[in-house]
Amino acid sequence: MFVLPLLTVIVISSPSRVQDSANSVVLLDSLELDYIEMALHALNMTKKDLEYHKEWAGPDSFRLERVKESLRNPLLVPRYAEEIMDSVKRDSALESNLLMFMAKEADISFESKSKKELSELLEEIDKESRVGNGKYFQSVTDTPLRRAFSIIYFAIENSNSIVDSAFSELTKGERDTLLREVVSLWSDEDDSTDDTLKGVLPREFGIEIDTSGEIKAREILRISHKIKRVYLLKAGLALTYAISKAIDLMKKAEKEDFYFEENTPIGRVALGGVGSNRYKGDYAMILDLGGDDMYEGRVAGGVGLVGKGTSSAVVIDLGGNDTYYSEKTVSFGSGVFGIGILYDLSGNDQYVGSHVSLGAGIYGIGIFVDSLGNDTYRSGFFAQGAGNFGLGLFVDREGDDVYRAYDWAQGFGSVWGYGLLLDVEGDDFYYAGGEYIHHPLLPQQYRSFAQGFGMGWRADASGGIGVLVDRKGNDSYYVEVYGQGASYWYSLGVLIDEEGNDTYNAAEYAQGAGIHLSVGILADLRGKDHYFSRYGPSQGEGHDLSVGWLIDKSGDDSYQVSGGQGIGLTNSVGIFIDSGGNDTYLTTEKLGQGDANWTRGFGGIGIFIDLKGKDTYMGAPKRNGEWWIQGTFG
Repeated sequence: MFVLPLLTVIVISSPSRVQDSANSVVLLDSLELDYIEMALHALNMTKKDLEYHKEWAGPDSFRLERVKESLRNPLLVPRYAEEIMDSVKRDSALESNLLMFMAKEADISFESKSKKELSELLEEIDKESRVGNGKYFQSVTDTPLRRAFSIIYFAIENSNSIVDSAFSELTKGERDTLLREVVSLWSDEDDSTDDTLKGVLPREFGIEIDTSGEIKAREILRISHKIKRVYLLKAGLALTYAISKAIDLMKKAEKEDFYFEENTPIGRVALGGVGSNRYKGDYAMILDLGGDDMYEGRVAGGVGLVGKGTSSAVVIDLGGNDTYYSEKTVSFGSGVFGIGILYDLSGNDQYVGSHVSLGAGIYGIGIFVDSLGNDTYRSGFFAQGAGNFGLGLFVDREGDDVYRAYDWAQGFGSVWGYGLLLDVEGDDFYYAGGEYIHHPLLPQQYRSFAQGFGMGWRADASGGIGVLVDRKGNDSYYVEVYGQGASYWYSLGVLIDEEGNDTYNAAEYAQGAGIHLSVGILADLRGKDHYFSRYGPSQGEGHDLSVGWLIDKSGDDSYQVSGGQGIGLTNSVGIFIDSGGNDTYLTTEKLGQGDANWTRGFGGIGIFIDLKGKDTYMGAPKRNGEWWIQGTFG
């Protein structure tokens, strides 16, 4: 059997420690673990006491193993963050390996039969890269470019067939139900377009369905169980591998100014040279060698279940300062009932998209990669590394970038979903919010649900995993309500910043907060950082049978919140650790800096640890170099 490097995938078989080495960071070293044990000992407890039962709502079939494990044993949460860091560094974070890691965490079973089928398909793609001459564009004489075209065309043909298999057990009525609801699943009730988004895809593709009445969440969940997610994974991996081969060939192509376009059985396809080309409309494939290009319409958006052969779409742009603009849902490396992949290798690019864009997957897989340049990303809801019943991967490798989205974005995961945003290098600005008010609780603040956020469908289904990793740069993170390594309802939210002097701003439910039977962690490894949250629960706080972590490994930091910093609120676990630096702390409420309350007949556990430095406490009768015990188990 032909074996490809792709299949040497990341396998995390257990929550065992990631070893401390030049390439790995241990978030909880022996000293920090000793102090956690000492704190628990002062409360007449042990680490085992952190493992009290938290799954009060009972099991459901969508609850991820990682979420159950993290609720059961809070000390495994930093270890999982270590696994994520190790994964994004390994093999230069190849998208295929990241996709496999995400799929495993989303409990997608990839058994030996599926691996064998994928290996056989990848072998065929590899053969196509060596001998393929292309079925179209016979006038293109450049051999590497024709071979690149042939590879992607062949991969899209096969991907379309594999995607069809994923939905083969659905009836027409079930397909229509999902098509009707899929985009509006994440629209806000205050959104004036909410009703028009219901059934927007069927209308666009000329499919008549009834959009009257309401469809219950449990009906959508019942149908979702019939989808074979492993087929979506196989299609995504095959396309990703084909793209890597095609990029190598495109780099060898003659850098000429030309443009070809043609309608084919897989859809509209185009080849562009180094000139400034304009692509307007929907395409199944675009290969562009460079130039300052303009993309308008559904670009790299895979939409299935519409009977138009559009379930797989690929765009590769080698360079130039490009502009991407779309008012359509599902674009810029996003998949809904399909696979959408966009690679832009260099240039200072602007992306202005609508909802479900920039690495978003709903019942599908979305992959977005921008390698070089100072880029601007703007989108509506469910974007920039978002997954629900699917996987959404967003990778920016270098440059000072600006991220803006409404909500459900920037590393967001919901039911059976995993969303990952990875930014490798640059001074970046992240903002999510500004569109939908969080009423009735905070009528002056906007909803965010972003920047490493996991979200379940409360009472109906457990949620997924949302991760934001920023490796280098002085970054600014802004959310309002819900975000920055936080989660809601049997989910997991992770924000990891490895290096830089960073600023974190939030309104509430943020910065390492688990809310309502959920788990959140914010980990910052190096730099002089500032954390501000207008209200708690925030900054290493759990609320309602949840787990919240905030770990800052080094630097002179400042923290401000009304109430937070290691709080176990309403039967939860909250752990705050600052490992080094001269820090400043400000809280204005009674619950702060290692505290917990009593309710439902038992208490939570709150731990606050500052290990080194000359620290200043404002608004609280605490001093550097002291121990204190407060609240129920604080």
